[in-house]
Amino acid sequence: MELIGTDTPNVDIIGKLLESIDYVIDTAGAKEDALGRILLVEDSPDTQLLVQRALESTAELTVASTQNEALRIIKQQEFDLLIVDVQLPDGNGFGLCSTLLTDSHAMRPRILFLTGKGELADKLTGFSVGGDDYLVKPVYPLELRARVQAQLRQCRETVLQMNTLKAGNLRLDMHAYQASVEAPAGGPLDLTPTEFKLLSQMARHEGQVFSREQLLQILKGGKVHVTDRTIDAHLCRLRKKLAACTHSVESIYGVGYRFLKKSAA
Repeated sequence: MELIGTDTPNVDIIGKLLESIDYVIDTAGAKEDALGRILLVEDSPDTQLLVQRALESTAELTVASTQNEALRIIKQQEFDLLIVDVQLPDGNGFGLCSTLLTDSHAMRPRILFLTGKGELADKLTGFSVGGDDYLVKPVYPLELRARVQAQLRQCRETVLQMNTLKAGNLRLDMHAYQASVEAPAGGPLDLTPTEFKLLSQMARHEGQVFSREQLLQILKGGKVHVTDRTIDAHLCRLRKKLAACTHSVESIYGVGYRFLKKSAA
């Protein structure tokens, strides 16, 4: 099987590479349920074509040929993974990734370097500026595809963790707006949207005391019509529903409420 990143590409070599990539696509297994969003930062048209073919059933691929073009695209779109060449016409991939590392984005994409620079110093630099993987050209399409799929799995796991909040045996799925208790006392909790919103906000700040006014603002921010007199009622019902949980909502007389682990009996 031919390699991506050979030094002397021509029409015959490209044709053979495309045939080998078709083989990879046919034999690499089932298509992922959700395509990853990948930005390829690479100025070589031949490498662009080969990577596109290798990943066509794995990812939605966007291509940038320069560092400045990549930065402009990243500001407009979100990506799960960047595949970055080090040697670019207007700079280098290390500088691009260093810029992203110091940016204040809440969710930085994962980074895979795909480059001809294979010295140890280059690899160490790549990881120091935020790289998650480093591949030296030439590379087999099958290996590139496998490495990309591994990075996309890590990305999905990270997103899942960000959408899940756990406290003891209590699990909150922030994306599905669902709460459940893990085994052996397991099962879903039948919470109203208001109860879930109160619980999730307090669980994010375990041990912090929230005044009734603060809890009111949390609910009013979601345009929920509620008065301070009903906060007690909501939290009273919530405490009962958390009976099987290791954590619950505690009332602090004259101050408010907090979420914390139950005291040992």
